[in-house]
Amino acid sequence: MGTIAAQTLLGLAGRLVSDAQVIQGFLERLAGLPDEPGLLQALVEVLPEQLKEVYYSPTSRAYLLRAQMSSQLYEGDNLEAFVQWAQGLGVEFYGVPEVQARLEAYMKWDFAWSTGVAAFLIGLLVWRSFGRWREAVLAISPLVIGYLWMLAGMRLLGIAFNFTNIVISPLLIGIGVDSAIHILHRIDEERQAGHKHPHAQGAAATLVPILSTSLTTMLVFGALIAARTPGLRQLGISALLGLGFTLLASLLFLPCAAAWLDETRRGD
Repeated sequence: MGTIAAQTLLGLAGRLVSDAQVIQGFLERLAGLPDEPGLLQALVEVLPEQLKEVYYSPTSRAYLLRAQMSSQLYEGDNLEAFVQWAQGLGVEFYGVPEVQARLEAYMKWDFAWSTGVAAFLIGLLVWRSFGRWREAVLAISPLVIGYLWMLAGMRLLGIAFNFTNIVISPLLIGIGVDSAIHILHRIDEERQAGHKHPHAQGAAATLVPILSTSLTTMLVFGALIAARTPGLRQLGISALLGLGFTLLASLLFLPCAAAWLDETRRGD
């Protein structure tokens, strides 16, 4: 047993020595390579004469390198990390990944800016329409619910904001609040008229007009689902989700919330 174990250890030691010699030889050959300019010059020299002028400039002694990108570059935050790494090399670079990264940055900024401005202006107009913050917040609540449900539906369907369907955000803010404004004003009219159930009567009186206007708008955007362009199809689906969920919240949630607020106010 001792002899067999000793032979095994000697065999392992011999293989380790052999592997170390191979690694040492590789490192020696690697150290013997020319510096970066010399290595690039050697690579250019093996190219045909017609291609040398494309990849090397004798006057500026500059080289042009072309890199084939992996599909994993567009997963997660890999693209942004790659662009930051390339910027730290101190060389001039240009390509589709850089353009895409900048366009995505512009899109995110435009999305936040347009959505924020639209939400602020709509909120201001709704407040001026009712004159009280409680009713203004109540009128905007179906829009918030519909917007969140739209984002959830897009996530489930694997739809992300792109250069096409990004327009649905400010558009939904402007269109989605209309139904709530009509319902709340009609409830206020029924309340001032002294009706016993102003919330139910106001919601019932506005049901057909709101359904008609909302469904016609949804049909217009729904027609985009038949488009051949994927971006337009995603725009149609996003619009249907946003407008549909906002309509449901306006018809089902809003009258109940308005009645609950009135009961709370009378209790105070």
